Amino acid sequence: ALAGLGVASLVLKFAFAPFNFLAPAATAAVAAASARKDGRRRAVSEAIGGAMAVAAFLGLLVAVGLWFGAPALVAAVLAPAPVFDAAVASAAVEYIRARALGTPPVLLNFACAGAFRGLRDVKTTVWVTVVANAMNCALTFYSIVVLGWGVWGAAVASSASLWVAAGLYVTVLVRGGSFRAADTVAVARAGGLVKQIKPMVEAGILSVRSFAILAAFGAAGSLAAVGGAVSSAAFEITRQIFMFSAMMLDMFAVAAQAMVAIALEGGDVTQKPQKNAQEPEPSSPAATLAPATGPSPVPPATASAVPDTESPTVVARLVSDRLLQLSFMVSSVYALALYFGRFAIASIFTTDPVVQATAAASLAILAAITPFCGIVYALDGISAGARDFAAAARAVSISGALAVAGIFAAKAWAGAAWVAAFPGAYAGL
Repeated sequence: ALAGLGVASLVLKFAFAPFNFLAPAATAAVAAASARKDGRRRAVSEAIGGAMAVAAFLGLLVAVGLWFGAPALVAAVLAPAPVFDAAVASAAVEYIRARALGTPPVLLNFACAGAFRGLRDVKTTVWVTVVANAMNCALTFYSIVVLGWGVWGAAVASSASLWVAAGLYVTVLVRGGSFRAADTVAVARAGGLVKQIKPMVEAGILSVRSFAILAAFGAAGSLAAVGGAVSSAAFEITRQIFMFSAMMLDMFAVAAQAMVAIALEGGDVTQKPQKNAQEPEPSSPAATLAPATGPSPVPPATASAVPDTESPTVVARLVSDRLLQLSFMVSSVYALALYFGRFAIASIFTTDPVVQATAAASLAILAAITPFCGIVYALDGISAGARDFAAAARAVSISGALAVAGIFAAKAWAGAAWVAAFPGAYAGL
């Protein structure tokens, strides 16, 4: 069952990764809409509706593909094995099909999380994630231990928690006045749905970036495997720390996605969007986005230092520069902590001294590149905020191709002995 779960997890990872673009695309679109001087409430609602429409459509397509394609996908993953294990394949197919039922909310949650980021509301995404994960843990325990449903029960629990998360997101958006389904329906009837979803479709090029990242890590993992169990174990430790670092430093990308988009629309990056403010619109009834009392005035000391006479492009550039500075400083401090604490970090994962030493060497490489990672994350968010998704996709694709080429060149040139002595996998990354 566990082997089948591993195979299914690999399939689902490749199935969902290409659609990560929904979050940054929604963030930029909603943030730009929230900065509009007129018709803001409806613009925000239409941006959110467009993101949700694309997510729901793609989610249904992926769900159908996973359900009917599960046997073929599992067979492809197990093809390199010397002996085809029918029990493993059956468990994997069972898990994938149960998770397919929860595919639409996976993509919908990407879009909704991006929408809340665009509204500069990160608290909602935190508590919804906490509630959904708590529910997933409880349902998984009950379905496996109490009901004895095994792998299928674990998948059902995951799917159910994802639907709950999607329901919570949509409920908060509707009750907060940020989204009205009637706006999306009206746009569709007027023939403007294509224009509404265009920003999300254009961001689809970021799927290339996701595949480039997966390819680079796959190549690095294969190189680490050449060195044997010690090298593979050290690589996995470093990979986990790398993912933790990425999630932590990604806060600058999230901030850039919203702030740059708002600045380019001429909005005030120092204030959150108003909610439930009466805003008359020619094409719809007055709607709401903030308390009736309105936002409290910004004291002169906390007002934006950028003169009102500056153009949106100049403001966006200043915001970008500041985010790059902050990202580099924070990531540099984090890199120092990572470097000097690399042996302590490795000891958390294993007691094997050889694995600890190899992992520490890999962590030293990771620490060396972390300041540059901080800059990359900020630039990625800046590109998304400017809705220049092609630039981000191109940059990561080129660097991913170079990483893969370098990793396989190192593998061919140095051989297993070099890999075992030095963590070349992360040198390549």
